[in-house]
Amino acid sequence: MKVLFIQKIVAVSGSEQYYLQLLPKLQSEGVECCFLGLLPSIDSLDENLSEFVSDLKNNGVDVHFIKVPNRVISISAVIKLVKFIKKEDFDIVQSNLIHADVYVAFARLIGRVKSKLVSTYHSFDSKSYQRLFGFDNVEYRNLFYYMACFSQRFFDHTIVISDGLKHLLLQKGLQKPTRLTRIHYGFDFKTKKLGLEKTYRRSANQLLMVGRLVPVKMHLAIISILRELASEIKDLSLVIVGDGPYREALESAVLDYSVADIVFFEGFRKNVHNYYAYSDLNLVLSKAEGFGVVILEAFQYECPVLAWDAPAMNEIIVHGKSGFLVEKYDLEKLRETIVHYFSCKDDLKKIISVNAKNRLHAYFSVDRMADETLSLYLSLSSCAK
Repeated sequence: MKVLFIQKIVAVSGSEQYYLQLLPKLQSEGVECCFLGLLPSIDSLDENLSEFVSDLKNNGVDVHFIKVPNRVISISAVIKLVKFIKKEDFDIVQSNLIHADVYVAFARLIGRVKSKLVSTYHSFDSKSYQRLFGFDNVEYRNLFYYMACFSQRFFDHTIVISDGLKHLLLQKGLQKPTRLTRIHYGFDFKTKKLGLEKTYRRSANQLLMVGRLVPVKMHLAIISILRELASEIKDLSLVIVGDGPYREALESAVLDYSVADIVFFEGFRKNVHNYYAYSDLNLVLSKAEGFGVVILEAFQYECPVLAWDAPAMNEIIVHGKSGFLVEKYDLEKLRETIVHYFSCKDDLKKIISVNAKNRLHAYFSVDRMADETLSLYLSLSSCAK
């Protein structure tokens, strides 16, 4: 079986990590994998993208590129895509994210591509809709919505990475239930050597937030109650790892709430594993996440996670067993849960961290993700015969 994976690539994030986990495993199962990057018109890849491409090639994946403009669809690029698909005679073409979806949809519309087409949703308009509404079904029409309505008409099947995404696509009528499959992420994390604890721990009791500094991550929720928490939890700090357009506003907020002395902005870091290993509680306070890889990363390093009771965090965490879920946006419940955790931290941390790591390896594995993906491919191929 030959499968083409196609995506517009501008940075390395969750969907690229998905490829790095899934494709080598599929290759080992006898699937001939090929990656096609829709590359904005730039002269060269940055360091992270170059490393991503090298990792794919080192795992036996053929890598190709087609240059595309940033904000419009190039018909000449569509024609190149059609020729490439037909020349290589792929059984499955799997696209990731909306830009690739639209190009693949045009490939079928214009070029009558016969390969089975699979779309993959890792989020739902994370820069606009998801930021405003999470996964609530709200009447909201924008360019992303119309692109999704157009492209989904041409796909034989759609993969979503969480039940939250699945329900939203169904509610919006973007795909039929029989053409929609949820396949949770699976990861084979390699435990990395840890640095010195004193480099990554700022206090005896450390809260952690990892991710882009954008409003949807709701850093302000914890910042607004941090001084009150510090009055109840001795020697407390909040470490924020990540960067983004919201950093200046957050730095102003810590001054306004008089917590600048106990909040530490670390910026973007490759060695995030050290922060998980040396923190006491990882906070994931996003309005919604397509999945939430940071939760699984924390599980690997036995750092308990507290999140809002919202998709897809509530698909990963079992409250009181593998982490903590708090009613959405309830700051008093958030405060109470954190205080309770630190009041019995050592005993509770041991129970939660063991359960979380066991759940990571028992269910959120690459083997399970690859098996479910391959089963879908085989069912689509059998339908074509």
